[in-house]
Amino acid sequence: MTIKVATGTLVVYTDVACAWSTVGLTRLYAARERAQDRLRVDHRLFLPEDVDRFPVPKHYLDAEIPVVGHLVPELEFKPWQQDHRPGR
Repeated sequence: MTIKVATGTLVVYTDVACAWSTVGLTRLYAARERAQDRLRVDHRLFLPEDVDRFPVPKHYLDAEIPVVGHLVPELEFKPWQQDHRPGR
């Protein structure tokens, strides 16, 4: 598979809702800003379930939150709590 990429463009494929992807993208966009936005990011999404053919177990994701939250505290990663949903 060949992908045409314009000069000055970085193509990034990430999971739709991956905490690690969020950390990487946060750092990438911060670096791009320091480089005075000379880099264009072509962000493309995929679902890991389409690749792996099974859903990622929630307990895997829950285990990542404290680690990822420590890496990028300004994103305020927190475990999801059902009773904190709007309207509850």
